[in-house]
Amino acid sequence: MRSLAPPAHLLSGVLLGAVLFVAVEVWTSPARAADGDPPSAAAIEWNDRGLERTAEGRLLEAVLAFEKALEKAPDDATIRTNLAKSRSNLAVQLLDEGDLENATHHAAEAHRLVPDDAVILLNLAACRDAQGYPAKAAELVRKAVATAPKLPSGHERLGAVHYREGRTADAVTSWERAVELGADGEALNRRLDRARRSLAVEGGLRRQLSAHFEVLHDDEGSVLASLVLRELEEIYTVLGADIQHRVERPLKVVLLSKEQFRDATGAHAWVAGLYDGQVRLPLAGADQRPEAVLERARHEYVHAALSPLGKRAPSWLHEGLAQVHEGRSAEKAQARVRRTAPLDYDQLTTSFATTRAEDAARRQYDTALAYVHWLREAERASAFRLAMRRLFEGEGLDPAFDDAYGEKLPALYARFQKQVRGR
Repeated sequence: MRSLAPPAHLLSGVLLGAVLFVAVEVWTSPARAADGDPPSAAAIEWNDRGLERTAEGRLLEAVLAFEKALEKAPDDATIRTNLAKSRSNLAVQLLDEGDLENATHHAAEAHRLVPDDAVILLNLAACRDAQGYPAKAAELVRKAVATAPKLPSGHERLGAVHYREGRTADAVTSWERAVELGADGEALNRRLDRARRSLAVEGGLRRQLSAHFEVLHDDEGSVLASLVLRELEEIYTVLGADIQHRVERPLKVVLLSKEQFRDATGAHAWVAGLYDGQVRLPLAGADQRPEAVLERARHEYVHAALSPLGKRAPSWLHEGLAQVHEGRSAEKAQARVRRTAPLDYDQLTTSFATTRAEDAARRQYDTALAYVHWLREAERASAFRLAMRRLFEGEGLDPAFDDAYGEKLPALYARFQKQVRGR
């Protein structure tokens, strides 16, 4: 009986984001049931049909055919493996089409059928990451690498996991290993080059430590680094109470000149701070106001604290809460929102990273600040804390807020808009 080749790999720019479906191949492999008898003719016929549908790119039909084959021969290892690989490949296709729910279903079923296939593990990790569970995705990636230590894509994904955890040196090691094993591609080479440059920049910096933070700085930045440590320890407690969660691992904060910041991150000159597993803050030299650095440190720490939520924390929650704790005025933001055309809920929930027009971006940021402030205000404060606790316990965004506030997020936003307009 023939069997399917390994399921398609997911290739990505960050962890397991953008997907590339790799067509499967087939080869001949004998199949025997647990008692040593060959599978029935019906099982072989359904298995062959699954292989044909796979070759034609009709993956859902392939899955259905392999399911029929497994019904006829439930103990046949080849058929079980074919069904698992077929489901995993279908998950790749569905994820590429944006059907996350069904992609995750098929990826999870593939893993249930064959728990120790490295590529099946990586494909399920991609789905978990897209769902907003980066820690679960990271666990699956690590298991995939342990299962198949010579799989290039496993080390590539593990490097991304390390980088998101702020472990740049480990990321470089994993990405170099991926290249040694044959991984290639512009995105991988670009990430590896950037990580190496980041390590080179950080290698010449001094370090100051507190209970929960490590600040890297140059010879002239000792006083500012001390201020940043004190400020971050304070927000560690304040924000922890607000979102019912605290960053578990020590967080690295790197204070860089504008030139160093650009070299280490590749960011544009206008970027005032960055969180990519560690907080990076560009400084303006002798003219730098300490207050501005402290504000931005608080802002980026919020992003760090929310990062375990992955995509379950949308842009409006990230940027709204970051501005609140940065110290921006919610009242002024609300006044600006009142003077402009209000954003509808769909506009608010669009990723802010996709907004190109400056005035549109400003409206999104102002609305996010005013809305998150409103969600945390007065009698709603306890509901906000409950919603955040449930998010960190693993719930999705909508059910977490629905349960906490007793109404859905679009309805909450409509009430906020009504109050802003004074109606």
